[in-house]
Amino acid sequence: MRPNEYGAVAELTLRAYLGGVGASDPYRARLADVAGRAASSEVLVALDDAGIPIGTVTYVAGPGTAESEFDDPEAAGMRMLAVEPSLQGRGVGRALARACVERALRDGRRRLIIHARREMAAARRIYETSGFERDSSGDFEPLPGVDLVCYVLELGESVSGADTTG
Repeated sequence: MRPNEYGAVAELTLRAYLGGVGASDPYRARLADVAGRAASSEVLVALDDAGIPIGTVTYVAGPGTAESEFDDPEAAGMRMLAVEPSLQGRGVGRALARACVERALRDGRRRLIIHARREMAAARRIYETSGFERDSSGDFEPLPGVDLVCYVLELGESVSGADTTG
């Protein structure tokens, strides 16, 4: 992601979450803070043929960063997966999730964690049909009224000798 895309990605993220994020939602500012996420994590962007952002996800390489919502040293995380609403259901989100799985494997992680708002039924269905399993022990409320449920994808044995160059 390039800094000149921050504004477009923030708008995209808010559009994708609009069903669960109103103008007064306490999570709204967090969703729009693309520059903040990019400072400590890898923000991935899917572009259309014209170079316009149509999807985004934040890959969190491990615990201990501003973006990590977990403390498992063998895990990586995926946050704020968002796809342009008119393009949802066309595989953009799954491609972004696959990119996070590939990065987690590259980083030698054993599992990939994502949290979703409880009311985001479509997103939760995607995670469940992609092999993620519910882990209620990871559920939490980062802000009053923002109820996040946890999903975990087991990646198998650590690949500590993985090539991390690219």
